[in-house]
Amino acid sequence: MTIADPVNEKVLPEDFIPPYPFRFETMPPVWKLIGMAKKNFLAIWGVEDFRGRLRSRKVFTRELVVCNRPDVVREAFQANHETLQRKSPQMRHALEPLLGDGLFVSDTETWAKRRKVVAPIIHGSRVPGFAPIMVDTIVEKRAEWAALENGAQIDALAEMAHLTAEIICRTIFGRQLGKNYASEVVQGFSDYQKYIDQVDMISMFGLPEWLPRFRGNAIRKSKERILSVLDEIIDSYQAQKEAGEASVIGGLLEARDEDGNPLSRDAIRNEAAVIFMAGHETTANTLAWTWYLLSQSPRVAIGCATRSREASTGSSTNFCGLRPAR
Repeated sequence: MTIADPVNEKVLPEDFIPPYPFRFETMPPVWKLIGMAKKNFLAIWGVEDFRGRLRSRKVFTRELVVCNRPDVVREAFQANHETLQRKSPQMRHALEPLLGDGLFVSDTETWAKRRKVVAPIIHGSRVPGFAPIMVDTIVEKRAEWAALENGAQIDALAEMAHLTAEIICRTIFGRQLGKNYASEVVQGFSDYQKYIDQVDMISMFGLPEWLPRFRGNAIRKSKERILSVLDEIIDSYQAQKEAGEASVIGGLLEARDEDGNPLSRDAIRNEAAVIFMAGHETTANTLAWTWYLLSQSPRVAIGCATRSREASTGSSTNFCGLRPAR
């Protein structure tokens, strides 16, 4: 991506279609798909899988279901939550070593009780309170880009991954602690996701849940790296609190359940890891694709830049003043 102000150089054709994942016209054998899924889960689907409202496919003994429409997703997550809330064996065995009983992998009573405590801390209504951290981090990134030579190119995904990680770390752990530990946390999570199995073959073959999963030394090291950092941050919270600095991890430490009991240290650590993992990669990818789409539509890019300037006062941005570009 080139660093430059958007200009109205081109008009998109009416049939413009942005890049999308490869889609098989004719599906290959299951064994080949499994090998591909271990590297890229998006690479195993066919044309019809993207077109259908609801698709299902049996792989060995397990049935995989793909929800392709918002109403189907809503039905699965809300209307039929009680029936479908059980996490898949793949998700549990891939994430449990790092996230423990965090919301990503728990269900039933554990999930319900924990969610009551955690949900208010990360509710959307709290976003305006985090806006100053977001703006400050974005301003730092903008300064980095401004220092580049005119016409310099950047890797949009790498830049957005770094920006997103910085914002999440400072939001979860506090401005200073988040800034100090961001690179360590990001590297730990990146290593963990790199080495963990993308497909749980034991469950695919219908073998017992209790069978142990082999995990290499690299996974153990990345897990220990992340948990060690989280422990240090939790231990540093008191000094952060005395400085009057708000953070998500502070909210977790101060939170109480309906019986007035605090979360355990393990629960706090697990949920902090969940919050980071839930928001980092998806947000970074979305932002990177947003830059691409803006680069293909100068009119919308100019509109976004105009509204951003309208919402800005000096070097700060009024969160409530932001409105969608049309």
